[in-house]
Amino acid sequence: MPDSSSTLAIEQYSVVLIRHGQPLPQRLDGTGNHASVELPLDDIVAWAMQHRAHEILLCHTHPSGDPQPSHSDLMVTRRLCAKLRRRNMRMTDHLIIAHRRSFSFRAHGLL
Repeated sequence: MPDSSSTLAIEQYSVVLIRHGQPLPQRLDGTGNHASVELPLDDIVAWAMQHRAHEILLCHTHPSGDPQPSHSDLMVTRRLCAKLRRRNMRMTDHLIIAHRRSFSFRAHGLL
């Protein structure tokens, strides 16, 4: 049985912009519900362009405690990578954080 903190928690995301290998102070954060978060892909790309970022780092949480990416996580990551590539940007990594465990798309060869 899941503990009550995981059932009440919501998914959250953060996007960090990177220019010339350095993180920029601006960060885009958002929340979803207990099972998913809707990423505003076009807004993320426009925001990165506005700040002249070369790369983005995407992080989001899985309150369930399982850091494995869902099918939706995989599809959204592919779509965002494609949108960034069309604007000569790239995704440095997409990290999923779940309690004390994490999953890196880059380390698993998914970027």
